[in-house]
Amino acid sequence: MNVRWLASLFVLAISAFAAARAAVYYVDFDAGADGNAGTTPDAPFQRAPGDPKAGANAAAVKLAPGDTVVLKGGVVYRGRINVTASGEEGRPITIDGNSAGAFGKGPAIVDGSRLLTGWKRCASAAEARDNPNWREIYYVDLPGPLNWQNVNLTTTEEMLSIAQQPKPSDPFFYNRTGDFYLSRIRIGSTFPGRFVFEPGTRGNSQAPLTGLLRGTPSVIQPIVGGAFSIEFDEPVTIAAVGLQSARPVHLRDYAILGDGEVLARGALAADATGPQKLDLAAPVRVKKLTWRLLSAQEGVAQGWTRLVRVSAFTPDGRNLVGGDIESFIEAPDVLNSPDPAAYEGMTVGFHAGNNFVSYRRIARFDPKTHRIYFDHFSDATYAQTRFALFNSVKLIGRPGEFSVEPTADPKVWRMHYWPKEVAGDQPAEVGVASESVGVEINKASHVVVRGLLVRRQGGSNASGLMVRDSNHVVIDDCAARLVSGVGFQSVGAKNLVVRNCRADHNRNRGIFHRNGTLVSTLNCRLHRNGSTALGHYTVRGGVCAGNVLTGHRGTHANGLTFYVGCRDMVVERNEVYDGNIALTIQEAENMVIRNNILDGGGRNTVVGIWVATPFKDVHFLNNTIVGGPRNSTWAAAVFSNNTKPEGLVFRNNIIDGLAGNLPAVYEHNLYTSWGPNQKDRQLGNGELFEDDLGKIFADPAKRDYRLRAGSPAIGAGLPLDNVTDDFDGLPRPKDRPPDLGARAFR
Repeated sequence: MNVRWLASLFVLAISAFAAARAAVYYVDFDAGADGNAGTTPDAPFQRAPGDPKAGANAAAVKLAPGDTVVLKGGVVYRGRINVTASGEEGRPITIDGNSAGAFGKGPAIVDGSRLLTGWKRCASAAEARDNPNWREIYYVDLPGPLNWQNVNLTTTEEMLSIAQQPKPSDPFFYNRTGDFYLSRIRIGSTFPGRFVFEPGTRGNSQAPLTGLLRGTPSVIQPIVGGAFSIEFDEPVTIAAVGLQSARPVHLRDYAILGDGEVLARGALAADATGPQKLDLAAPVRVKKLTWRLLSAQEGVAQGWTRLVRVSAFTPDGRNLVGGDIESFIEAPDVLNSPDPAAYEGMTVGFHAGNNFVSYRRIARFDPKTHRIYFDHFSDATYAQTRFALFNSVKLIGRPGEFSVEPTADPKVWRMHYWPKEVAGDQPAEVGVASESVGVEINKASHVVVRGLLVRRQGGSNASGLMVRDSNHVVIDDCAARLVSGVGFQSVGAKNLVVRNCRADHNRNRGIFHRNGTLVSTLNCRLHRNGSTALGHYTVRGGVCAGNVLTGHRGTHANGLTFYVGCRDMVVERNEVYDGNIALTIQEAENMVIRNNILDGGGRNTVVGIWVATPFKDVHFLNNTIVGGPRNSTWAAAVFSNNTKPEGLVFRNNIIDGLAGNLPAVYEHNLYTSWGPNQKDRQLGNGELFEDDLGKIFADPAKRDYRLRAGSPAIGAGLPLDNVTDDFDGLPRPKDRPPDLGARAFR
C-alpha cells in the first residue's frame, strides 16, 4: 500500500473533522441568555465568549480555530470582547457583526457606555455656582475621581462638549488655539530667576533647561565645555550645591561657579542614580550660579548629555531650585475679576511646548496682578500666550456643554450638563463611558474582526478596537466613533491588516499603529478625529494605501504620520485634505511615498519632514502636493527642518513650493509656486514651473486634480520602475513619457 497516499488521506480526514468541529456562536444582547446553547440564532447568548461579564455557557466557551461569533445586527451590545485564543492559517477565529445580514439588520454595535439616569434639574443658582443659565442645567453624582478629558459623555450621535471659555468655533475641536484668548505676555514662573545657556552651549526646545526645576530631563550640548547658569533676581546665600544626571550617565567631571568663581567641583560615577550634593566650605552670597561640564564618562562618544535636576541650598536647607514652584498666566484684559475665587477649580489649557495644548488645574488667582497660578510647566513656552478656561459649571453657556467637578466627598464627583434635548424631565439618551475598549485581541493569532460598529469607549488609553502583541489579524469593514481615545489601535502587531474601516469623531487618533511589523492600512475612511488621523510609530514593513483622511483640524492633528523609526513601507493612493499638515515624517528609512493627493487647503505646510535621524532613502514619487501657504517667509507645501537626510528623492511630483532644509535629488517636478528657499528660481533636471493651477488640473477649485488637456504635467515625467499605475490604480499610459502628479491623463 502507498504510504504517501495513506498520509494524504489521513491529513484530509483530520482537516474534514476540524472543519466539521468549527462552531458558530450567536449573540443577542437584548434577547439572549448566557445559559442558552448559543449555537443557533433561536437560542443566542446574551454576552459573547471573551466578555469578562459573560456567565454560564457563554463563559465556558473556549474558542477554537475556525470558530465564529456573530453579534446580532442592529442590537447595542454593552460590554467588551477580549480575544485571547488563536486560530490557524485558513481557519481564523472570527468576531462578526452580522456582515452577511442574516442575523438582525445592519451592523452589530459594541457600545462602551452606560446610560446616565437620576438627573436632577438645578433648583437654584447656588446649585450651579451662580451660573445665569442655572434653570437649564441638570446634575448627577458619580463615583470619582473623574478626568473630564476622558470621561466621554456622549449621545448616540455626538460627543458632548466640555464647558469652555471662550467658546470654540467648533465644539469638537476644543483645543484649537485660534479660538483661545491671547495674552501678549509669556507664561511666567514663581522661580526667582532665570536659566540661560552660556555662549557656545545649546539645548533642545523639547527638553528645555527649565525642566531642571522639577526633575524633567534637559538636554545640554556639548558634554565637554558646555555651561549653563541661573541668574537670580536678587543675590542669594548658598551653603551647598548639586546636580543629578539622567541615566545612562554621560557626564563625569563638572564645576559649579558663583559669580564666576569656582565654588565646588564634582564627579559622577557611571552608575550614579540620585542627586549629588556638594557642601561649600562656607556660605556665599551670589547672584549667578554656573554649572560647567568638564568631561564625559569613559567610552561616551556623543556630544550631548541629559541632566535631571540642579540644586542650590540655603544655610537652613531650603533648595532654591526646586520645591513648590508655580507657573502663571497674566492677562489683564481677560483675568479681571475682583473675586479671588473667580477661577477656583477650573482648568487652564495653554499653547506651549512643541505645538501642543497643555492642561493644568488652576491653583489660585491673584486679582491684583491678573494672574492665575498652576503647577509648574517646564517645557518651552511662546512669547505670547494663547489659553482657554475649562471644566466648571460656571462656564456652561450653551446646550451640549458639561462639567465634572469634585464634591466635599472625594469619592463623589458632580456632573453638570445643559441638555440639547429633554425627555420626561431627563436629558435624553446621555451615556458615560464604562468600558475602555470595545474589542481587544491580545497575544492571539489568525483572528478576523468584521462588520462591527464600535463606539463610546472612554477612560485612560481608550480604544474602540485594540490589537496587542498579536499576529495575522484582519480588521475588515468596521467603524469606530465617539471614542475618547483612539478608534483603532495596534501595539506590537505583526502581519496586521486594517481595511475598509471608518473612524470618525474620536477624541484622539483615528488609527494608530506602534511597534509593528508588516502592518497595513487599506482603503479606510477617517474623518474629524481630534488628533492625527492615521499615525505610525516604529512600524517596519507594510502598506498604507487607498485611505481618505478629511477634517482633522485640532491642534497638532495631522493627516498621515510616520515617526520614530518607520521603515520599509509603501505609502500610496492616499488622499488627505481639509485638515492640518497632510503628511509628516521623521526618522524613517526605505520609504516609497507615491501617487498620493495631499492638499493643505492654502492654510498649512502640506508635507513636513522633521528633524530626527536616521532619515534615509525616502522617495516622493508622482505625488500631487498642493494647497501650501502662499507668500510665507518660511513655509511652503514641503517644509523640512531635517539637515541630514540621506537619499531623499523628489521625482515626478506636482509641488506647491519648497522651504527649509531640503538637500535632495529633484528631477522632473512641476512647481506651482516658489517657496522661500527657491529664491534663485533654479530648476533641476526636467523640472517645470506653472503657477496657474487652472492650466494644470481639470478643476482645482473643486479639488478635481485630474490633469486637463494641454497640462504641462502630461508626458513630462521620468520613467520609474516602481510607479506603473496612478492614484486610481489604473496603469499609466505607455505610449508617452509618464505624467507628473498622482493622476495620469486619460
